Amino acid sequence: MTSEDDPDPGPDRDPDVGQDPDPDEESDNNIAIGLALGAPLGVAIALVTDNWGLLGIGIALGLLFGVAMGRSGDEDEGSADR
Repeated sequence: MTSEDDPDPGPDRDPDVGQDPDPDEESDNNIAIGLALGAPLGVAIALVTDNWGLLGIGIALGLLFGVAMGRSGDEDEGSADR
């Protein structure tokens, strides 16, 4: 089998190399960053109040901030002219 007949071109012939990342993947990254920052925030709230039930509040706030970061980057700069 020659390289032209190979159905799997391999990693060195990937057509997606060098293209811009998918915007959906970027929003997933923002959510993950928010979750990673929200968990320690929840631990801090739980330690201060001595109530480990509030751990979820920090995680929820982190996810909220992560989604907000993702939404703020989605706006077009040309929409400010309207």
